[in-house]
Amino acid sequence: MQLILVDDDPISRRLLSAQLRALGYSVAEYEDGQDAWEALQHTLVPLVISDWQMPGLDGPGLVQRIRSAELPGYVYCILLTSPGEPSDRMLGLEAGADDYLTKPIPADDLQSRLTIATRILRLEQELRAAQGVKAMLSSQLKQQATHDLLTGVLHRQAILAIAQEQLTLAAQEGTAFSLALIHLEHLKEVNATHGNASGDTALRQVVQVVQNKQGITLGRWGDATFLAVLPGWNAISSQSLAEQWKQNLTTEPILIADNQPLLLSIHVRISTREGTEASVERMIEAMK
Repeated sequence: MQLILVDDDPISRRLLSAQLRALGYSVAEYEDGQDAWEALQHTLVPLVISDWQMPGLDGPGLVQRIRSAELPGYVYCILLTSPGEPSDRMLGLEAGADDYLTKPIPADDLQSRLTIATRILRLEQELRAAQGVKAMLSSQLKQQATHDLLTGVLHRQAILAIAQEQLTLAAQEGTAFSLALIHLEHLKEVNATHGNASGDTALRQVVQVVQNKQGITLGRWGDATFLAVLPGWNAISSQSLAEQWKQNLTTEPILIADNQPLLLSIHVRISTREGTEASVERMIEAMK
């Protein structure tokens, strides 16, 4: 394990460094707390042993900076003190130190304290790793709860909620707002003739074409139907957008099973907010 040793006394530092290396530690030596602090900001080292009294940034000051910083991992801090009042040691612990050792340091005492430090750091790393896995699983579950697994777009309830939120905002601000129902034609025939995998490829291609424009949120509305939320798009611009989608899909075939080319066609219905309309359900009903 790597550690940082900070001591302005070169003789004391070299003696302790030799002890630490004999115990199997990789030691980076610094004679000032400021130098050690700058090194920590570039490369996280999990264990710091620092003398208390040093010119410039002293031991407690170094510990305080470590505790105040948002470092990517925990740093276990041990302060070295000279024989003195117990209150001095309490000040070190209050600064955030995990432990302290009094000079001169008996070899057995040094090894036992470092064993404790290593065990705590290992537990902290295991806990951090477990939390990372938990966060990843939570993110995956959230993704699965709100997104269609096949196409990666939002599922019906999620896109409906976003559509209502955007429509309410557009009504408040008096801006344009449209919805588009996009239906992939002949999906059942594609599945029956070429297999479900080919149908899945066709659905993903529709998603890719529709989401090519920024600011569009897309959700799966049915087996072969998607709902696109178009904030800022009026009746004319959204109809033009629909024609672009159709053209992009009909000019370039996709490759399905056995690399067979297949041209896709979609039917698009548009509903645009009029007046103070603030109901997504009514806008969708108008497209049926």
